[in-house]
Amino acid sequence: MKLEIARNDPEGDYAVELELNSRCALVRYSRRGMAQGSSDFVMAAVSGRNGMVYRSLHECRVAR
Repeated sequence: MKLEIARNDPEGDYAVELELNSRCALVRYSRRGMAQGSSDFVMAAVSGRNGMVYRSLHECRVAR
């Protein structure tokens, strides 16, 4: 399975870190999201294997 990122806007609400980390892409709040009071520590991990979203990088790494 190939993970395709359709849109990534560092000025928007969310942004994807461009490097895959152990087949997982990290999604974090970007500039507009941070300006609205969001936390830099809140993130989600999207699996490049199955396209599912996980709450932690560890969960994403061990998913099948």
